[in-house]
Amino acid sequence: PMLVLTRREAEFLILHTASGDVIAIQVAKIDGTRARIAIAAPSTVKVIRNEIAEPYLLDQVASMVHGGAA
Repeated sequence: PMLVLTRREAEFLILHTASGDVIAIQVAKIDGTRARIAIAAPSTVKVIRNEIAEPYLLDQVASMVHGGAA
């Protein structure tokens, strides 16, 4: 299942991968029902918005979110 966290504007999440990469995700701004997210990651990490992701990536994400095997 997906981990769900609550963050306020300007707060961060830090991801530390098994390969040693550190990724920072910040809630940069909240405006009504929309949140602006800022991501700092090494250039080797691809950040892809779901509306432009390849279908196979969306299938993998759906599997992770719903607790199935990828």
